[in-house]
Amino acid sequence: MKALERPLTILLLLVLATAILLHGNLFGPFFSVDDHRYVCFAVAGPWTKVFQPQRGMFYAPLTYLSFRLDRALFGPAQEDVERSFGPPWTDSQSRLGPGLGSVTVRPVPIRSWAYGPRLMNGVYHLLAGFFLWLFLSRLGAGSGTAAFVALAWAVHPLALESVAWVCERKNTLCAMFGFASLAAWTIPWGGLPTRPGDSANRPTFPWRLPLVWLLFAAALLSKVAALSFLPLFVVLEYAALRQEGFTWRDGRQWLGALERLSGQLILSGLAAWIGSRVFEYEIAIPPGGSVWTGLLTDSSIFWRYTRNLLLPLDLSFFYGVDPVRSLGDTRLWLCGGALALLWGALLWLAGPPLTLPSPQGGEGGVRGRLLAVIGFVWFFGGLGPNANIVGSAFPMQDRYLYFPGPGLLLALALGLKGLAERTAALRRALPCGGAAYVALLAVLCAVRSPLFGDSEKLELDAARRQPDSGMARWCVAGILRVRFLDHANSSDENERRQGTRDAEKLICELQAVLACQDACDFTDPLTVRVYMAEALLYLDKDAEARAAIAAALPPPGPLPAWRETGRLFRDLPETRRQRVKSTYLQQSVAKAYLLLGHISLRQSAAAATAEARISCARDAVLRADQSLAVHPLQDEALLLKGKALIRAAYLLADDGAMAEARKEYEAAKTILSNLAASSPQADAARRILDNVPPPVPGLRP
Repeated sequence: MKALERPLTILLLLVLATAILLHGNLFGPFFSVDDHRYVCFAVAGPWTKVFQPQRGMFYAPLTYLSFRLDRALFGPAQEDVERSFGPPWTDSQSRLGPGLGSVTVRPVPIRSWAYGPRLMNGVYHLLAGFFLWLFLSRLGAGSGTAAFVALAWAVHPLALESVAWVCERKNTLCAMFGFASLAAWTIPWGGLPTRPGDSANRPTFPWRLPLVWLLFAAALLSKVAALSFLPLFVVLEYAALRQEGFTWRDGRQWLGALERLSGQLILSGLAAWIGSRVFEYEIAIPPGGSVWTGLLTDSSIFWRYTRNLLLPLDLSFFYGVDPVRSLGDTRLWLCGGALALLWGALLWLAGPPLTLPSPQGGEGGVRGRLLAVIGFVWFFGGLGPNANIVGSAFPMQDRYLYFPGPGLLLALALGLKGLAERTAALRRALPCGGAAYVALLAVLCAVRSPLFGDSEKLELDAARRQPDSGMARWCVAGILRVRFLDHANSSDENERRQGTRDAEKLICELQAVLACQDACDFTDPLTVRVYMAEALLYLDKDAEARAAIAAALPPPGPLPAWRETGRLFRDLPETRRQRVKSTYLQQSVAKAYLLLGHISLRQSAAAATAEARISCARDAVLRADQSLAVHPLQDEALLLKGKALIRAAYLLADDGAMAEARKEYEAAKTILSNLAASSPQADAARRILDNVPPPVPGLRP
């Protein structure tokens, strides 16, 4: 155990733990989820912009500055950053037929430099683990306990989401500064002892508090979730006061504690205010529809967190959460009771006779139960910012345990140590048991690590493990849609047959998305149905495609404010209607009108009578105009309108209305010739103008 008291030994073990975390994913590409958004924002433009709050993005200037450092060390030239990610797809002319999606174009990245940011995530993670060990050692947890908690936390599979996902640099950087601020809090100074047993003649460091405040500010500037450290500072201050003979009526003690915590309190208030401003439009309805049901649901979520932390056998990149809506739900009592029993047992076992010696020697020592209480506050206080009081689209994620996880590991170690104090056999086996547990975590981490080298595999794994997760299903639907468009746009007959199979799979997956309770947290029903309609059109199921769109298409006119989007979807229950995410709604409305227009254009060639054919062509023109009124897909709508006008012109010519036919044709020619040369639809427009002459009776376009 003496070796575990040496910083160099701990550092080497933490390096090994980090290597296990990164061994299967270090050279993988950036993730398709959020990496492009955060890294490109950070490295583009003047560096001073990272200090300006951006709506919908975490206020994390130090994190963004660290990404700029990564690009300088590992990345391509500034102008090539965007291309180095390899955009998922870009629009170009489709071979699917009338308006069915866009061909997926995957430019070859200049080179994947994700290994650089991922490696730096690992560096910050191992430094965070070292500061965690230093803090626990100074707190009096004992060398074995401190090493166990730091190493178990560092090599835990739950840490993969924070370390291997590049955009979660926020977590690793915040943990490094946050644990460093806790370690600085234990530095001896000129006031109350920070540890029992400190000598009365201990050295004084009056700069301790400014250092703590500086490091805590750095943690907040890395991620606002550093607020989760505030309850820990409060309980640490209270623990120090108790050991000095705390009395509730002594106002001097209260004032002294408030003075020592003033920096953290002020900084936390500022960070909370900024966070509420930048995420004003991202706040979701809590699970179940209210803060009360969100708190009830937390009983289930916190128990799942506890299981995942103690035995991480069923981790997932996304989780489905079924809300607990009433006190009569059995999950509330089962999960809440299990949590109460576990923590009650750990706190009882950590009590007398367990007394840990002071790391500084001398008389007295730290009561194990006091440290276990600190672990309790650490765990539940650390989960506070993610306790669904303020609603989030992600009620449960592995990364939320990154900061509070050491609290439960500390209480577990102290509880087992207290149990071992009562049995000689357990006392001898405890070190080997702790080492075996850390080794088991390392094996589980090594098995899961390669999944984080490929975001597609990770999302497919999440959908398999959590089939009720709307986000997991939505990501898989995106993967299937890309495959569908790739195969459907191919000129090879075998690939087009594969496109048919992909379309059928995509439709089934999109139906599963609509069935998920939390699907509206990530998208809106119209977007899902538009993707479904694309696949149905490819399968020549025009009537089903029209019905899919009509089921969620809002009435013509201005779209409502984002907070009122849910009222458009009357077929949804009220609790789901309140949660509709409107990010893609405007584009989806434009796309829906386009698809309806293409269906009408198809029917203009197949209708039984001349009047019906002309009516369908004019309906296609109307749908194009409706899409233009929404605007996001303007060139696609102009191309559709031009094609529909030409079809109408030829149909009118067949009906003998030559003057009207020429007028329609000239209008189409004007529209198609005015498309910008850089537009993806320009080539199609040029081919139409070159190959389709003015209409004459009996000639088909």
